[in-house]
Amino acid sequence: ANTAAAIGTVVPNSGNLNNGIRQAGDGIADTSYVWPRLVVGPRFGVAYDLTGSQTFVLRAGGGLFYDRPDGNTVFSIPGNPPISTSQDLRNGQLQTLGSGLSTAGVPALIDFQYNAQVPSSWQWQGGVQMALPWAMALDVAYVGNHGFNRLRSFQGGTNGSVDLNAVDFGAAYLPQNQDPTLGPSSVPGASAYTSNLLRPFRGLSNVNEQQTRFWDEYHSNIRLGGNRTLQFRLDAFNVFNTVVINDRERNVIYRSPTDLTIVNSQTLPDGSIDPARLTPRTAGFGAATGAQPMRNLQLQIRFAF
Repeated sequence: ANTAAAIGTVVPNSGNLNNGIRQAGDGIADTSYVWPRLVVGPRFGVAYDLTGSQTFVLRAGGGLFYDRPDGNTVFSIPGNPPISTSQDLRNGQLQTLGSGLSTAGVPALIDFQYNAQVPSSWQWQGGVQMALPWAMALDVAYVGNHGFNRLRSFQGGTNGSVDLNAVDFGAAYLPQNQDPTLGPSSVPGASAYTSNLLRPFRGLSNVNEQQTRFWDEYHSNIRLGGNRTLQFRLDAFNVFNTVVINDRERNVIYRSPTDLTIVNSQTLPDGSIDPARLTPRTAGFGAATGAQPMRNLQLQIRFAF
């Protein structure tokens, strides 16, 4: 049998495959995880008139905000071991499946942090408002957002989970990650260990924004104004990206040269809805409309008017 397929799998009869796995209510909460019932959300704001004539005013404010998800985060737990297991059968026949190489894969757990914290974000802004001639005014502000304890999606589960054991950037190219049981390959990374033996990568993000507003208030209570927003976002993550291309927004993506991920976009490159996505049972409905690499480093600059 081809024993190379056994690399990175569980050694038979070694250890307890369910070690560390606890059933809800068995020494832990029957809800599978716990989080604070009450949280503190401070807010603050300040305005200061520099001149005393309300022609040059500094403003700043911020606060801590929360977004508590619903209980659907536990729906994928019944698919975890020991309730559900997986096994690979290789080089055998349907009549005698057990005659081939049989390996047990590493359990794939969909779980939720037990002592969980409520998804949170610090949001802040600071700016200056200036009075201009002819009853006009100018507002220039900086807006920031720092998120932590975040969920990938509101309901969690399989579609909302983040793979904490995804392969790091370029890990397949490192000399220490090459499988000595495989022969040298002219394709970089082709002789690397399986993903179960490589290191994990964690996701982080940051948002910074600068806002400018201008308005002119006429004596007849008619206001004419304009807004401009410059947003800088830097995301490093190993989940799906959605590329947005329209007249106001562009994304710059620094791609990993490894694995591809299928993207199922609802829109065309010009930003309009894909007509094939509106009609069931056509070639375009539910089909992948493109592909992009996983584990992207995405730089996004957005202008809004």
